[in-house]
Amino acid sequence: MRFLGRRRREAELDEELQFHLEREYESNLAVGMSPEEAMRAARRDFGSLPATKDDCRDERRSRLLTESWADLRYACRGMRRSPAHVGAVILVLGLGLGATIGIFSLVHSVLIRPLGFHEPERIARLYAVRSSDDDIAPLLSAAEYSRLQNAGEVLSPVAAYSLGSGTLRGTDAPREVRIDYVTASMFTLLGVRPILGRAFQDGEAVGGAPVVVLSHQLWRTRFGHDSAIVGKAIRLDERSYQIVGVMPEGFRGPRLIPVDLWLPMVVDATSPGATPDRPREVMVYGRLRPGLSLAMAAQRLNAQGGGPHALEEAAAPTGRLSLESLRDLVVSDVQSPLFLLFGAVGLVLLLATASVAALLLAQGEGRRREIGVRLALGASRIRVLRQVLLDATLKAVLGGVLGLALATLIVRTLRHFAMGIVPRAEEIAVDTTAVVFAMIAALLVGLLAGSWPAVSAAAYRLTDAFGNGRPAVGGRNRRFHRMLVTLQVALSVVLLCGAGLTARSFLRMWPTDPGFATSNRLVMSLRLQDSTYRDPAARLRFQEGVVGQLEALPGVQGVGTVSFIPLVQISSLAVLIPEEAGGASNRPTATLHHRSVNPGYLGVMEIPILRGRPLAAADRLGSERVALLNQAAVEKYWRGEPPLGRTIRFVLGRDTAVARVVGVVGNLRFSGHDTRSRPEVYVPAAQSPSRSLNFVIHTGGTPTAIGPLARAAVALVDPRQPVQDLTTLASIGREAVAVPRFYLLVMGVFGILGLALATAGTYGLLACTVTARRAEIGIRLALGASPATIGRWIVTHGLVPVGIGLSVGLAGSLALTGLLRSLLFEISPTDPPVVVGVPLLLGLVALLAAWRPAAAAMRTDPAETLRSN
Repeated sequence: MRFLGRRRREAELDEELQFHLEREYESNLAVGMSPEEAMRAARRDFGSLPATKDDCRDERRSRLLTESWADLRYACRGMRRSPAHVGAVILVLGLGLGATIGIFSLVHSVLIRPLGFHEPERIARLYAVRSSDDDIAPLLSAAEYSRLQNAGEVLSPVAAYSLGSGTLRGTDAPREVRIDYVTASMFTLLGVRPILGRAFQDGEAVGGAPVVVLSHQLWRTRFGHDSAIVGKAIRLDERSYQIVGVMPEGFRGPRLIPVDLWLPMVVDATSPGATPDRPREVMVYGRLRPGLSLAMAAQRLNAQGGGPHALEEAAAPTGRLSLESLRDLVVSDVQSPLFLLFGAVGLVLLLATASVAALLLAQGEGRRREIGVRLALGASRIRVLRQVLLDATLKAVLGGVLGLALATLIVRTLRHFAMGIVPRAEEIAVDTTAVVFAMIAALLVGLLAGSWPAVSAAAYRLTDAFGNGRPAVGGRNRRFHRMLVTLQVALSVVLLCGAGLTARSFLRMWPTDPGFATSNRLVMSLRLQDSTYRDPAARLRFQEGVVGQLEALPGVQGVGTVSFIPLVQISSLAVLIPEEAGGASNRPTATLHHRSVNPGYLGVMEIPILRGRPLAAADRLGSERVALLNQAAVEKYWRGEPPLGRTIRFVLGRDTAVARVVGVVGNLRFSGHDTRSRPEVYVPAAQSPSRSLNFVIHTGGTPTAIGPLARAAVALVDPRQPVQDLTTLASIGREAVAVPRFYLLVMGVFGILGLALATAGTYGLLACTVTARRAEIGIRLALGASPATIGRWIVTHGLVPVGIGLSVGLAGSLALTGLLRSLLFEISPTDPPVVVGVPLLLGLVALLAAWRPAAAAMRTDPAETLRSN
């Protein structure tokens, strides 16, 4: 279109110049020149045509800039004359753009911004897939890791990773720190170098001096940005480590979770026992060779025998390898919900745009006489069109500035609520990309909202400057206004249905029985120091000593211990199911979530024993290994028949341990937002003492009141063992539903904003109708119409577009809310209370919004109205 307009202007310029040249030629002929002389003289006097064209073009550009500057000043003066209208437009746009910029910043920071590694799209996490039921094993054996190091044509380098914790000691108080044990190849794999010192070297974890790499945060908070920190020593647990490097700010390793320091580890399949720096099972990452996809890499690894092998040591996992990209590993769980939020906020912005268009249209109706006068005085319709668009764009830009300010506050709030819920939440910020997006969005919204008002203003007739007759275009504007109200209501229905479904799902999820008691339970969490508690007997002595101290406290009714607390902590264990249960005798055919518990745990948690017996104090090291299964495991692997008395084998690195099933317990909720039960196995803590310990303390009063006494109990057993956390089990339950609560909060805000904009739109339509048709209302009243009839007419006039919007919005919500299915719990996208309640709510609100304009119309004085018209 721009090209065609340019060609048209060039043709007009050529035609005008040719006209002037011909007039000059005719003048020369009139004074007696020959035709040839007349043309030469005309061209000589007229000058060069190309140069003249350039001068005309420059003059046109100069005039356009001058007129645009004048139009901008005129728009500013107009804004000063109507501050209420301008404030309403800027506020509506600020809310819409602020919400949109905030969610865009969230989506961009989490999903779009590249991970802070070198070519992160080539980094993959490796899993073992069980051959029997496609269960995913998150850890690979040390033997398998060794095999993968020889697959350089597919993955290079390959690195291993394991989690740990320890106590940092020194001049300050002891501090619990999060440790990542990594192979020396991990930093090479990620392509990140320390800002001070160096990373680990091959073989550094074998026989050399203990070394450590610090995180930037620990270096800043604990060591005060000491630039000479490299070479100094720190004391971790009971051992001294030499600092060899400091990582860059924001670096948190491949899982993007906070970590304080890194220690080197060796993955050795021949290691006789498992220690944090010599684990039997590890998380494995690899960098794909250029040109290889995940599927191709997995196919080649499995084809060459790089996948998990049969049990040559009766321990390695079986099946095949599966690869997942690092990006999917980090964001796959939140990708769909975040895109849904971005779609929802897009509807909010569209709602705001429709509201602004209605406001601009109403302002244009009020300026009809002014624009008619300007047209009568010679203003071009293009100039009028440009002025209205410039006015709308200027207001949109101011709305964008307000939106950026609001987005900063929104992002802070989102970051606060998203911590621990959304990956990379600490990176959420209004950055340069968000600012550019804000300006582009503001300009587009201004042009979109101002397009119809501008076209309508340019179509006004000269007669609009005189008399009080009904303008011909007024009907078109009113129809467009009613279309805007229909659009607003329809979009509000979709937003409110989404918010309603999310709220209903959350309310269904919240009271769901987790399978255990939560009231009056205090949870004290700690992780035993690796250096002090390598021996299982030492771990058991500590655990039983603390339990004895806690049980002696006043008001304590029972104490249980568990390695992984329900709802928020899980750990998987490969299990060999015997052939009589449908498994293979020497192949791990199941992955069960396992918990190491003491005999008092089930009673304290009130987890029912369905079959058999509970764990007993006699189930200790040296006695027959026993285990409890939950009902979900029985139904999945034993076809519902309790396998009491039968044996199962656990895969423990290169070894297996045989345990006899002695009981079946009730199911627990898997997590806060996933209420399905998963197969679980419980083993006695006395037979399998864990470094990860959670003490569940059942009290007769307020659980937090005994918190200091619980810490003192630990100190009595081991003064050097820190406590990681003290919280109530009820609080853990609330935090477990933080993910759906976060989405509910955002969707609820969008729904309320949509409802407010739709209400304002309905009110604005009817208020404009009453103002524009005041003369008609006066005539109807003068001819005998009752005020009640006038009120019904106004209400009906407003509710017709509302009714159409409800129908369209309901159809749209039924089509779109299916996208929410993955986020809903025991709620259908066509949930009747929501599908029926939302239209009723909007209809009631629209009726209330229509009442005030209708009441104003009913109070119209016909005599005064006729006299003024």
